[in-house]
Amino acid sequence: MPRLAIREDLLSGQTTMARFEHAVRLGTTAVELSADGLGERIDEVVEAMAATGVEIAAIDHGRRDGILHIDPVERERALAELRQSICDAADLGASGVVFVPHFGALILPDLTPFLSAEALAAELLLSHLRTLEDYAAAMGVSLFIRSLRQQESAFLCRFEAAAAVARKRNHPSVRVAAGTLDLHSEGLDIPAALRAGADMLGYLYISAVGLDVVDLAVLTAALEANGYNGWVTLESRAPHGEHDLSAAVASLRASGFA
Repeated sequence: MPRLAIREDLLSGQTTMARFEHAVRLGTTAVELSADGLGERIDEVVEAMAATGVEIAAIDHGRRDGILHIDPVERERALAELRQSICDAADLGASGVVFVPHFGALILPDLTPFLSAEALAAELLLSHLRTLEDYAAAMGVSLFIRSLRQQESAFLCRFEAAAAVARKRNHPSVRVAAGTLDLHSEGLDIPAALRAGADMLGYLYISAVGLDVVDLAVLTAALEANGYNGWVTLESRAPHGEHDLSAAVASLRASGFA
């Protein structure tokens, strides 16, 4: 059965402990953390986990891209940051790291007829994954490649494209993270799209704003039919406070998310 989590940045409180306590009051027992500044507060997170029983669903690598940068120095910097997020996920018992390979327009050259910029980016990502996937597996965590809508990324902006890259690696530690908001922006039938990419789906986001864009009962049935037992994480790209978290969590739990 899919398990329900919530992004930490949606929770109220000035401290990690207060935010985790808010998660418990909402009825969720898992939180997704941002990689930003995480290294400096690992002990604080561990303390809050022990006191509240809250688990860490995953680490969101955030807007830290650069692994597809044209500059090798920038690529290595970005890879080092991603490896650190993998270590942090392992230390906290998280399922893995959600990362976006590239934000915005591609900066790699278009080498048509040899390779387009997008094809070159895909080959570079596959090359990185050959080492990252084994590193993640050794640490006991997964890498979740997130596909974002085209307004945010020109690369892997379709769920099926991200799934195709993961499928090429065919490694148990490489899967795709999808979001209902992004799938909706593609004009897709969300449950049908998730069924089509079920073999590569490893992590799912549901937007707290616009829960009505998807029939939750149908979505739950589709995930269960696919044998999906990963995390379903509540997110929002609206400003903090512009959503009724209690109602959103209640709707999700009523639809069968644990």
